[in-house]
Amino acid sequence: MQASDLTGYLRLMGKESLVSALMNGTGLPEYLRSGIPGMPSEEIQMSTTGKVGQRNIIEAVDFCHSVIERYRTHTSSGQPAVLDFGCGWGRIARTFLSVTPASMITGVDVRPDAVELARSLSAAIDFSLIAPRPPAYQFQNRIFDLIVGYSVFSHLSEDVAQAWINEFARIVAPSGLVCITTRARMHLVNSKGQSENTVDLSGHLKQYATMLDDFDTAISRYDAGEFVYVPTGGGGLLSPDFFGEAIIPKSYVEKNWQTHFTLVDWIDNFSEVGTQPIIVLQRNSF
Repeated sequence: MQASDLTGYLRLMGKESLVSALMNGTGLPEYLRSGIPGMPSEEIQMSTTGKVGQRNIIEAVDFCHSVIERYRTHTSSGQPAVLDFGCGWGRIARTFLSVTPASMITGVDVRPDAVELARSLSAAIDFSLIAPRPPAYQFQNRIFDLIVGYSVFSHLSEDVAQAWINEFARIVAPSGLVCITTRARMHLVNSKGQSENTVDLSGHLKQYATMLDDFDTAISRYDAGEFVYVPTGGGGLLSPDFFGEAIIPKSYVEKNWQTHFTLVDWIDNFSEVGTQPIIVLQRNSF
């Protein structure tokens, strides 16, 4: 099997067919199915994304399509070298097989167990460990055309987020894109509403509803253009000093992240199953 064969085949599929193909190879010729990464257990899916099965892949495909549409508009029609930053088990990385060969996709994560799982599900995509804070010594300057991070900057503290934005400026090519998501203002509003009665809540919803004592102040800070960060931690290596709940307003990005980048788009409601807006940054020319 040639990796380019798989990419070419996937590229021609409609959304529904692509979702099925990326889950289990449905609709692909037998000789191409081995190029599709496996799926982790439903327990792992739920604990990492809050979704299982088709909904997981639909959200990932919608994200990929939105990102690539902007990439084609602002950068190139060619096949990009892609970095999936905070790759987890490779949910997002697999969708870019419809855009570029596996040899041009790299996934990184701070959690050894996530990287090990991603590698076990896909031998073709390069998954590796990365430190929680930059620099990323393993990457040369200007090596990626496109950097994506789904539900990663929605968890990073302000100082760590800024540090990675600066590092992305080093490793992304001139005019390349950085497409990352954050929590929306509605995340605070919904969590405030749920905080009034937490008896019947469990899992992520209960965590969100109890993460703050004063949601009104957080909402006011967001509306004033401040980076809102709640240091909840995520267990294990995901310590509260850098991992929690991050809600970043557009005005903050415009003010603080345009030294090396230009904010070329802010995409709300990109998916029927996704709630995080996509921040689209383009690297300024050197």
